[in-house]
Amino acid sequence: MFTNPPKETHLRPLVRLEPWTFEDYCRERWGMKRNRAYQLMRTATVFENVSNLIQTSTREAHMEPLTKLEPEKQKEVWKEAVKTAPNGQGG
Repeated sequence: MFTNPPKETHLRPLVRLEPWTFEDYCRERWGMKRNRAYQLMRTATVFENVSNLIQTSTREAHMEPLTKLEPEKQKEVWKEAVKTAPNGQGG
């Protein structure tokens, strides 16, 4: 099930003596690489954008392809996907 990861603006840095990077934070706090964290943040943005539509997916794999589209196009494509999916299921 897809859950919204924290966005970079919501991250609270941990106490460290040496310089802190977002990559360090992702690795130490979440056990993932920086690019994966950014991928999840982009996907969460799409989820927020289409979440007010009739049916939204809880699967990251359904949201990831939409990250390359502009917000209005994401909504348009998602509506069409739900409309043409078996039993109108988007998730």
